[in-house]
Amino acid sequence: MCNINALYVKKKVKNITPFLMAVSSHSFANNSHGEGIYTSSNNEVRKNENKMNYFEFEDDIENSEVVITHQRLATSGFELEFNHPFINKNFVLVHNGIINQFQNGTGSDTYGFWMKFNDEFNMITSHISREEKVKKIISKLFRIDEGSYSILIYDRVTTQSFYFKSEDYPSIYFYENDEYLFITSISDNSIFLPMLTNKEFKQLDI
Repeated sequence: MCNINALYVKKKVKNITPFLMAVSSHSFANNSHGEGIYTSSNNEVRKNENKMNYFEFEDDIENSEVVITHQRLATSGFELEFNHPFINKNFVLVHNGIINQFQNGTGSDTYGFWMKFNDEFNMITSHISREEKVKKIISKLFRIDEGSYSILIYDRVTTQSFYFKSEDYPSIYFYENDEYLFITSISDNSIFLPMLTNKEFKQLDI
C-alpha cells in the first residue's frame, strides 16, 4: 500500500528537510509509483512520478508548520493527477489503502472519495462547526465500508487534522514530543527521528 508521512512542527530547533528527505526516500523504496508533498508555508502541493528532491524547495519546507508527504503504490488512477495529496481551498487529503465504494468510474478510489467529501461539505448549510461537518460527512460516507484504508485530512482554514482508518489495517504510528508530532504508516521510519532532535519521542496509542 501507499505511505503517509506527516510532520507537525510545534517548536522547530533544527532544520527538518534532511529528516523528511530520509523518511520519504525510505518510504518510496517500496511505494514508487509517484510522490507528492504539501507545505503549509505556501499552501502548495507538488507532485511527481519519481522521487522528489526536497532540497529544491527547502525554504518552503523550513517555513512550514505542517508538511504532509505521500509515496504511492497505485491500485487505480495511475496518472500523475491522481497522486496525493489532493488540495483545494478548504482541505488537504492523503490516503493509504483501498476504498472500493468510491471507485465508480472516477479514475481513482481516493479521487472519488475526495470529490464526494467536498460535495457533501459544500452542501451542509446548517450552522455547525467545520469539525462537526467533517465528522458528520465521514460517518455518512463510511456507513457502507468496503475497504482497508488510512486517511488524513488537514483543514487549511482551522489548521486542524482529522485521521481515521479501517479497524484492523493498515497500521499507523504517532510519535510526539514538545517540538514535533510525526505520523507515519511505516514503523521503520521512527529510526530517523533522532535527525530531528535529541529529545525523546513518545509513541502515542491511537
